[in-house]
Amino acid sequence: MNESDNPLLHIQDLSVAFTTRHGQVAVLEKVNMSLQRGETLAVVGESGSGKSVTAFAALGLLDAAGRITNGRVLFDGRDMMQLSQSELRSLRGRELAMIFQNPRTALNPIRKVGHQIEDVLAAHGKQSAKERKEAAIAQLEAVKITDPARRYDAYPYELSGGMCQRVMIALALACSPRLLIADEPTTGLDVTTQVVIMDLIHELAAANGMATLLITHDLGLAADYCSRVAVMHAGQVLEDAPVANLFRAARHPYTARLMAATPQPGISLAQLASIPGQLPDLRQPQPPCRFSTRCERRQPRCDEPGLSLVATPTDNQHLIACRNPL
Repeated sequence: MNESDNPLLHIQDLSVAFTTRHGQVAVLEKVNMSLQRGETLAVVGESGSGKSVTAFAALGLLDAAGRITNGRVLFDGRDMMQLSQSELRSLRGRELAMIFQNPRTALNPIRKVGHQIEDVLAAHGKQSAKERKEAAIAQLEAVKITDPARRYDAYPYELSGGMCQRVMIALALACSPRLLIADEPTTGLDVTTQVVIMDLIHELAAANGMATLLITHDLGLAADYCSRVAVMHAGQVLEDAPVANLFRAARHPYTARLMAATPQPGISLAQLASIPGQLPDLRQPQPPCRFSTRCERRQPRCDEPGLSLVATPTDNQHLIACRNPL
């Protein structure tokens, strides 16, 4: 088997439930997605669709109330669910890393940012204290922070939102991981800073041959920076396709609705079409397709069990979970 036939990350039939005061809530249902070496995959969908939970489950970072009820997560052929906590800690930061949504809450507010980068290096390397400091300053320089030697001694509260995001990127890339998960890395940033941050992530990923999983609700970012897109709704992957294919001819009604609700050049706000209904209440039993209650193309067969993500008849790279596609 060629290396290209073996995905770096393979999520297979992943289901996750959370224990709440209302009982067990199935937040993910048979999620399937894969990421090749060096590839950039966008996971898009409305807030609450399960994008971040998928990433946390893959990294073994679920909240204590959450548990994986079905499926597997393979990283370079290794089953993440069979690894001990010490083995997971060794992998996280060294071979796979994550940029969290809000850098101001993810960073330690009472520890200098340079020392926080050194903490990652100390956990996964054998450098001396002097070498770790030099490496931390080099990381700050790599993410284009001006005067990195001085910023090394800064606390997060002394930095802007964009600078804190750069520090988060430096932390994530300190050990040159093979997989980076970027969870809404531009949230709360102005448009110009968003572009700078995404260009930086894209540039560093290309330079290091790193695979990137970008979690976002912004289809524009997915189109500009990713090679493939997986569309999630209410804990299910409904469509997965190369970027060009998806934007040329979306097949799932939900994907089409997402695109119609996304601002685009030349289209006024009045021309944007909202998605009918709302995300389903996952505390209640769900139909096979969790979008069916919002879908104008629903048919009786949509409620038949056994719905799965399969290739379209005309393109084996374009996967869809729909019984009445566009």
